[in-house]
Parts: sequence; structure tokens; C-alpha cells
Amino acid sequence: MHYTNLKPPLFLKGIFLTLVFLGSITPTFSCPPSESSLTPSNTQNQWKLNNLSTQCQPHLYTEEYITSTKQHLITITLSPDGLQNNCFRLDTKAFQDLKSLSHVAKKYKPLASINGGFFDPSNQQTVSHITQSNGTYLSPEKNPHLTENETLSPYLPAIFNRSELRQYTCSTSPNIRHTITTHNAPIPQNCQLRFSLGGGPQITPHSTAEQEAFYTKDPKTGKVLRDPVRIHGKLARSAVGITPDGKVILALGRKTPKNPGWSLNDMGKALTQLGATQVMALDGGSSSGISIGSQVIYGTHQSNQKPIIRKLKSFLWVIPSTPQTPEAPTPK
Repeated sequence: MHYTNLKPPLFLKGIFLTLVFLGSITPTFSCPPSESSLTPSNTQNQWKLNNLSTQCQPHLYTEEYITSTKQHLITITLSPDGLQNNCFRLDTKAFQDLKSLSHVAKKYKPLASINGGFFDPSNQQTVSHITQSNGTYLSPEKNPHLTENETLSPYLPAIFNRSELRQYTCSTSPNIRHTITTHNAPIPQNCQLRFSLGGGPQITPHSTAEQEAFYTKDPKTGKVLRDPVRIHGKLARSAVGITPDGKVILALGRKTPKNPGWSLNDMGKALTQLGATQVMALDGGSSSGISIGSQVIYGTHQSNQKPIIRKLKSFLWVIPSTPQTPEAPTPK
């Protein structure tokens, strides 16, 4: 059983949005895929990217999908050529004070961005490891709401070794590489860590939800003891995927009155259909959202169609190789 491949994209001024119909999504790590066809739609829309040269535009593009059950997915794809040839940079950014996605898009003008890792809104400290390209490092091991919580104590070793997206700069080709691995995994020889952004769990090629204490059952009764991200729930979801040829896919699965939302399995299967062999969840639910140029698309909408706008700790963003906007302040 297999999924029909997507047709090659048609570039419209370097960025396009194509609406297609996918079939039902099944869990990537527990059930075999069901058969499905992909039907391109005649609907095409376009978002404008600022500060991107004509020759670089084909290397950063967006796509949009609606499944047969009306799930809505938006993706931003970065080609390896665009990254290797300095068309733009993928980077992570954390703020001392929480910021909304719309504030970041308006003030710092990234080419595109997506919400980042987990955080504690009550003390505004990170729950995910974050290493920024400027050398600033944020650790969940310094968050007292984790370290001083007796209920979480048995799970802390797993929480502190969750999955993260890494970017390496290497002395051998390709010079810029991305991977998804656990926080304690070693850095490859001839490479240096440029940035990392913690999230989790990893969804593809297999789930690390139990390994990383996102999902825990009582071994005797089978009762679910922990499920903080509701892995089977239909929510707005954000994820990042990596393809074998080096593409990086940023993905937003929306939940609106017209769109039912996504489980983690759904997101893993959708990005697998788009070619990703590594997929990791980012913070989800009301934290989910992306920006494309000046337009912001939030993941969760209420029954009155208004988006839920939440302030966040960190972001994964695409910026020009030569920044044309002021750098955001970084935590000390």
C-alpha cells in the first residue's frame, strides 16, 4: 500500500500555494498506511516574500493541502541549494519576554517563521533545550517548575533528553546539514553545532513519545498516566521535517470550525507523503502558527472564527543571509 506522489510544484514568482486533496491519514508508527490518491486543485494563492532575490525565490516556497476529512495543512519548504548558497538562513530565536508570532513578523520581518519549542507561561522559562547561533543557550534544567516538581521527578531524565532539530556546519560537503536527534546525542566528526531547537516527540521514522515522557501508561493497568500534548487528540499542530535530499519542511496543521485538527500520527503521515524521513513535533495547540512574509496564519481558531493568539518563548525562522532588520534581544 502506498500514497501517490505529489506532482512537482509550479513556481509563481518563487512562492506559491497549491491546494490539493489528500486521503485519510493513518498513524505512522502503529498502523500500516491506507491507500489514498492526491488530486491537485485549480485553486492557487500566493504570499509575497520580502528581501529575497529573484534567483533565490525558487528555493523557498509554500504549499497548502486539504485532506478528504478537511484537515488543513500549510508547509514552508527550504531547498538545500538555497541554504548552501546563502540565499537565506534557518535559525532559532528565543526571547527573554514572551512574544506573539504577529509581533515577531511585524518587528523583525523574517522571510518566514513557525512557533518553536515548549515553555512554561507562568514563569516564561523554556521547557526545551535551545542553542542559538549567537552562542546563547537556554536549558530546561534551570527551570524550577521542572526541577522542583516532585511529580515530574521520575520523568526528568527523559524530559531533559528529548528530540531536537539541529543544524551543523561541517568541513565536508554538504557544509550545512540538518538532523533530528536527542539532546544528548554526540555531534558528528568534522561538524560544529550551529543551532538546536528542542521539541518532540519525534514522529517519523518512529515515535519517541514514551521514550521522552510525552506519553506514559501504567504497566499493570494500561491506564494513561501522562499525555501532556494529547498525542492522539485532534489539535492544531506544528512540526518540522527533513527529507533525504536535505530539504527542511516547516508544517502547520490547523484546527478551525471548518477543519478538525491533527493528531501527531496525522502530521507524521502527511510529512512522510511530502518526502520527509525525519519528523519532529514542535509546541502545538494554541501555540501553533506560521508567518509567511507579513502574513500570519494561526493554528487554532475559535467557534467565532477568531484565532487564538498566544505569546511564545521561541521561534524557528527563515531570515536573509545578510540581516536587514535589527536582531531580536536574547536572554542572558
